[in-house]
Amino acid sequence: HLSGSVGTGSRGLSGAEAVFESVLAADPDTARGGYAYGDAVYLTIDADLQYRLENLARAALGKNAAEGIALVAMEARTGSILAYVSLPDFDPNDFLAADRSAWVDRVSIYAYEPGSVFKVYSMGALMALGGIDNRSTFVCDGRYEKETASGENIVIKCLGTHGVVDVTRILEYSCNSGAAYASDTVSAIDFYAKIREFGFGERAGADLAGESPGLIRRPEEWSGRTKPTIAMGQELLVTALQMTSAATALANGGILVRPRTLERIVDSDGETLDDPQPIAVRRVMEEAEARSILGAMEAATLDTGTGYRARIDDLRMSVKTGTAQVIDPATRRYSDTDFIASTIALFPSEAPEYIVYAAIFKPKGPSTYGGRIAAPFVKDIANAIADLYGVARTGSASATHGGRIVVAGAEAVRIGDTMPDLRGTPKRALTALLERQDIVVEIEGDGWVREQTPAPGTPMEPGATILLRLE
Repeated sequence: HLSGSVGTGSRGLSGAEAVFESVLAADPDTARGGYAYGDAVYLTIDADLQYRLENLARAALGKNAAEGIALVAMEARTGSILAYVSLPDFDPNDFLAADRSAWVDRVSIYAYEPGSVFKVYSMGALMALGGIDNRSTFVCDGRYEKETASGENIVIKCLGTHGVVDVTRILEYSCNSGAAYASDTVSAIDFYAKIREFGFGERAGADLAGESPGLIRRPEEWSGRTKPTIAMGQELLVTALQMTSAATALANGGILVRPRTLERIVDSDGETLDDPQPIAVRRVMEEAEARSILGAMEAATLDTGTGYRARIDDLRMSVKTGTAQVIDPATRRYSDTDFIASTIALFPSEAPEYIVYAAIFKPKGPSTYGGRIAAPFVKDIANAIADLYGVARTGSASATHGGRIVVAGAEAVRIGDTMPDLRGTPKRALTALLERQDIVVEIEGDGWVREQTPAPGTPMEPGATILLRLE
């Protein structure tokens, strides 16, 4: 979905192929020797990580008998997207053979209600607005209840009876009524504006084709229950990309960083034409507030938290799980069978380097809860990232050194009276031969010597020509 596909005349139809069509296409006016070349586009994707996470996602898709999966792995400080997985997917070389449902990009185009994962942003917004702080408490008796000035009685049920809760407990237990009561501390217009500052309701700007802005209605269109409902992750539409990129504000001390998929653009001569750098979009919250939300999310990995199945014992993680309801188009009410299970994780919690967000759409397996099926999925993803990039773990052995390493080089090749057997010799060991004035040395290819002329043992005479083919 990210790289995209091409149609007639190799014109880009989707993904990066469409976004960078004018860059990739060759300009006939620049032809040399009858050939014209386009520029090369490099994406931020780490092919190794993409491969590993695609395999994990395919296993999760089958295990949970799900309709689809969205998965994003991002560098927290730069916004660079390292893995971009939307399942089901298709072969871009034969996309017409795929079922059209596989064309749906569930990362940046498909929009849905996020569920309780959104509480990290709603609580962050309320903190940034001064409505709540770490000392604020609310009472959860199993439901949120309020009577409006017009006489409307609003009731929102919670999944449990959590008693007195603060911000940490709201995120640890995923307390709906606590989040709803917290939303009463600010005005609708301020709440709306702060949520927009996190990037919801607008395109994230990650150099993608057809990116969805999601949907958050203006406050004048809200009902009496909209604000508390948004606080728990309903009555708005988001994309997986937005959910991931909004977390950069938590990871970077309150500063939102724009997500990016473009690494660089290079012309046919190897010259760099564009080398985009990370972009800090705006400050959304203060550093202390971001740390408070991260700390509350870390509590979700405790045995009492909804995200304990994502916990990695030797790696501190800040986690939030969610289980969102899905509207049934036939009844226009929430379905009794369709849900979206999701989990977000930032790690290491003390100074987040990576953000992972995963959503499992309409699972039909043993469970539909984010804490039960998305959390262990995210744990596997975080382990893969930590192993691949060498993220420091609590129990990992460490070593210090002076920063200087001596690597033994290959001994330079010498040719005397007879031709030696050079097969298997690396190219770097052959360069000294090019300085010889008494013989001619021709080297074709890169790597190691595969063929040589003359053969080993042949007497060498001044002026002889040596041909070495490498692969």
